[in-house]
Amino acid sequence: MYGSEVAILRDGKKAKFQIVAHGDVDIDKNRISYESPLAKVILGLQEGFCYEGEINGNQTRIEILEVNLLEDRDLLEN
Repeated sequence: MYGSEVAILRDGKKAKFQIVAHGDVDIDKNRISYESPLAKVILGLQEGFCYEGEINGNQTRIEILEVNLLEDRDLLEN
């Protein structure tokens, strides 16, 4: 999912973000590192999959709503 835009439902709240390389992280643009705890949990999951467990010491439930692969130009434009 590195280089992907992911929509999730986390503990009942929708969120959408891009999973990017460490040097491309921009929290204001919802770009998180593939090395972040959240990204590590969802890497390899597919749409419709759920994760229930712990992230950074907190219990959480995550459902993958949508995954879109981004091309390099998509990352540069946003």
